[in-house]
Amino acid sequence: MKKTIICFVMGAMMSCNESATKAEAVVADKQTTIEDIMAVNVEDYFCHYMEDIDLPGDFPIPDAVDIYNTSVIVQSLYSLDDLWRVFENNKDAIKTLEKIDLSVIKDKDFRCLAQESIDKYKYFFEHFDATDDDANQALWHDFRRSLRIFDSTLITKHHVSTYVNLGEDEYWQVLDFSEQQKEVAERLGNNPAEDIKHAMLDDILLMENFEKKCAYTYAYIAHLGFYDASDEKLKDVLYNLLTDGRYSHHLFFLWRVWRATVQHYYGASKMSDIANGIYNRMRLEVAKNTLTYLKKNPTDKVAINQYLMTAYHKNVARIGDYPYGNQSVIDVYILGLAGK
Repeated sequence: MKKTIICFVMGAMMSCNESATKAEAVVADKQTTIEDIMAVNVEDYFCHYMEDIDLPGDFPIPDAVDIYNTSVIVQSLYSLDDLWRVFENNKDAIKTLEKIDLSVIKDKDFRCLAQESIDKYKYFFEHFDATDDDANQALWHDFRRSLRIFDSTLITKHHVSTYVNLGEDEYWQVLDFSEQQKEVAERLGNNPAEDIKHAMLDDILLMENFEKKCAYTYAYIAHLGFYDASDEKLKDVLYNLLTDGRYSHHLFFLWRVWRATVQHYYGASKMSDIANGIYNRMRLEVAKNTLTYLKKNPTDKVAINQYLMTAYHKNVARIGDYPYGNQSVIDVYILGLAGK
C-alpha cells in the first residue's frame, strides 16, 4: 500500500454571533443494514450527520461528533460546487444549499465560517451573469476562498497532532498486513479460478478475529487487484465487514475500496452518477464503530488518527487531478489496487 501523508494548511479564524441551536439527539440502537445504506439517494450529500453520542469525559477526541458534522458540511459544499461546475444548474444548487443544517455544528466559530461560505455561494448564484465571465469568476473565487479557509481552519484546529503524537513508522507498523499478503499469494497464485477465490472468501468470513478478518480481506484485494474487487461475493464480504459493528484498523481503507468498487458500477465519467450519499452513509457507520472502539481503547493512537481521516476524507469529485473522468480512480491507485 502506498504511504501517504495528509498536509494541512493554516486558515484564519473568524468570529460572529452564535445563531443556531445544538443537536441533542441520541444514536439509536438499531443495527444498520446494507439495505439501509444502499437505499440512500445517489446524489444526496447532505443527510448523514452524526447524532450526539454520550462520550466519557476523558475521551481522546472531546469534540468528535462536532468535528464529523462540520466536515460533512465542508464536503457537502465542495460536492455541490463540483456538481454545479459540471451541470451549471443554479436553481437546483440553491435548493440543495437550503438542505444544509448548520444547527449540527456546535462550535460557533465554525458555524460562522460555514454560514459565510453558504452566503457567498448564494450571492454568486444570485448575481451570476452569463454575459460577464470576469464578474462570475470573481464571485466564484470569493466563495472558494471562503470555503478553503473554513476547511483548513477545521483541519488545523483538529489535526491528529492535537490529540496524539503518532509517527509514520508506528502508524504503518500497526496497519502492516504483509504476512496475510504472503499467505494469500501462496494460496491463490496467479489467475486463480473462481472456485478457489470464493473458497478463500468463505474461509475469511468464518474467521472470529475481526482484525485478522479485515487484514485478510485487504490482502486478498491487494493481491487480485481492483477489477476483481467488483466480484459480487467479495462485495458481500466487504458489506459484512463494514456493517459488522466492530472496529478494525483496516476498516477506513476497506471503506475506500468498497467506495471505489461501487463507483465503478455507476461509471468513471464526470457525467456519471456519483453515489456520495451512499458512500457517506457507510462512512458514518465506520466512524461510529471507531468511536465505540475508542470508548474502550482511548489510548489507541492509530484509531484516533483513523477517526479523523474518516471524517476528513473528501467526497468523490467529478473534477480534479485525474483529467479523464471522476476522481474515484485516484483512490484505486493510492490503495495499491491498480495495475493488477
